[in-house]
Amino acid sequence: MPWLHPMRRQRHLMIVLIAVALNGCGVMGIGGDAAAPARRDGPAVPVERANVVAALRALPEMAMTTRALADTGMADRIIAMPGVTMLAPRDSAYMQIPAGQRRALFDPTHRAALADALRALIIARPLRAEELRTQIDAAGGVLTLPTVGGGSIMLSRAGDLLILRTATGAQATLGSEGIATRHGIVYILDKWVGPVPAAMATPTAPVAPAAAPALAPVTPTANRI
Repeated sequence: MPWLHPMRRQRHLMIVLIAVALNGCGVMGIGGDAAAPARRDGPAVPVERANVVAALRALPEMAMTTRALADTGMADRIIAMPGVTMLAPRDSAYMQIPAGQRRALFDPTHRAALADALRALIIARPLRAEELRTQIDAAGGVLTLPTVGGGSIMLSRAGDLLILRTATGAQATLGSEGIATRHGIVYILDKWVGPVPAAMATPTAPVAPAAAPALAPVTPTANRI
């Protein structure tokens, strides 16, 4: 740079110093050698949850199954299992049940029945979707799997779509992929396939006791629902 005018030489030196400083911060490179800063505008990387219960809690459309697991104590039992596949109905599946029957399903007096219905949707080992499709094909189109409730469920497929059928003939779809966690897999069902307690199938308004021609008024029955 001896041939440069002193003012131009100073300006040239400043440009070089700024370029070197910016290159060190990763903002720009010389010859493309500098590492580019990490991009933040790409798709978010899904967070792998510790277990299927945590995965369900993170999904707004799974609030009713999350509540069922908490109310029945099944959440802690599932977490304690070494590995699990759970078939979990989404909220819209419960909303397909008539209102009176839905109230019965979540009534505290029927928690044992709700727990049994949930156990019928749990398999005691993690099964990924591709593994299920392979086993379905190997079984001739229908795969029977035992559940922790002591019964069994049947899985088939239509292309990549997985289909559940219970021993009572109830049917739901699982989608084509499950949600993987470090503890197991959860599949989202589009329908409730378990039983609904018959005792509260049709809610009724309280009935006033019939007028008696005699004596004292009738004492209301304890724990009337």
